[in-house]
Amino acid sequence: MREGCRVDRVDFDAAGVTLRTDGERPETIRARALVDASGRWGVLAKKFELRRDEPRLANVAIFAHYSGVPRLAGNRPDDIRIVARADAGWFWLIPIDDRLMSVGVVLPKALYARLEKGSPEAMLAASFADTPAVGELMRNAVREWPVRVEKDFSYGATAYTGDRWLLAGDAGSFLDPVFSTGVSIALESGIEAARELDRALATNRFERARFSRYERTQRRRYEFYRRLVVGFYTPWFRDLFFQPDPPDTLFRAVVTVLAGRWNPSLRTRAMLACFYACVRLQRRFLLAPRIVRRDTAAGFLGANPEPGAGA
Repeated sequence: MREGCRVDRVDFDAAGVTLRTDGERPETIRARALVDASGRWGVLAKKFELRRDEPRLANVAIFAHYSGVPRLAGNRPDDIRIVARADAGWFWLIPIDDRLMSVGVVLPKALYARLEKGSPEAMLAASFADTPAVGELMRNAVREWPVRVEKDFSYGATAYTGDRWLLAGDAGSFLDPVFSTGVSIALESGIEAARELDRALATNRFERARFSRYERTQRRRYEFYRRLVVGFYTPWFRDLFFQPDPPDTLFRAVVTVLAGRWNPSLRTRAMLACFYACVRLQRRFLLAPRIVRRDTAAGFLGANPEPGAGA
């Protein structure tokens, strides 16, 4: 275990991998294979030019930590809350500890570009003010951390494995935080990468073909969640998603997926397919009352969304 250093160079050869670290005491480390869990830093993604941006999820997050934000009433005061705006934006409220709460707004770039530019603090405060439900929650809140702005944080990878390496978690992909899919991807891919590497070490075989099962799993999980996340940025998806009294079977199917079951039972997959079909019908026939705006200024994805993206 090395702490307080960062890998700044990786070289592969027929016999293994060599890592060089920076810091006060630079080191050269030799290994038979590598699991890249470097997060958004993406050591191997940069080296091999693997990162693939998601233009349909080109969003901006503005956020900070606050004290004095009211918690939920009842026996689950520390649940995460999502507050949808009338446009394509949304807020998160995530308890950090007994005192602090992370509060942020996510806006498509088109909406962010229309904000009156100023300090990040002013832009976040203005976002609170223009959504009454959030403005009331933040009325007595005290900001405890600097406001941060993050852009272009959704991406995939053209490959998740190669000879003697695997990408795990955010080093491989990350999707918009609306459904916290990054947590599922990071935890599950970390376990799966460890299993694959253990098998490879036992046989001393590290060629890319050896990791084909891991590669397929990462792609399938990413695409499964991507469909859900891209759908969220269409008005017809939100019309159904935020209905106060949804059909129980569809509700349970969607909640199962949001709980991290990206490969659910056949029944749940069938119900999820039904939900997506209803979303497509909502666009044309108004199955449920409209909840969000449809005008161009609302910032939702265009009128011709890609097939199967929750449209």
